[in-house]
Amino acid sequence: MIFSACPPVYHLPGTWTKCKEAIIPHGHVNPQYGFVIFIVLVLLFVVGYGLYLTFGEGGKELRDPIDEHAKMHELGIAHRQQRHRQQKRRQQRQIQRRQRHRRERHRWQRHR
Repeated sequence: MIFSACPPVYHLPGTWTKCKEAIIPHGHVNPQYGFVIFIVLVLLFVVGYGLYLTFGEGGKELRDPIDEHAKMHELGIAHRQQRHRQQKRRQQRQIQRRQRHRRERHRWQRHR
């Protein structure tokens, strides 16, 4: 009975019979359990996607920033910008010290 319907479509309106079972059974779930089932399905999807990215084809193009940083440390270029800033600060401090020293020397020479 591929094309069966309930109530049968070939009956006239008003002569339809009450259906005891649906042709396509639908699950009747309490709304509380429906929400729990939804959360579990979302959790399973997220875990599955994570496994796909970790071990499957999806992770081929992902990069590992921690591994890249470790390799940069091995090459000695990990914190080059930070070193550059520190060198700049040192140079600025040296310039300030020289200027301060010149001012003090100039002051002493005037008072003599």
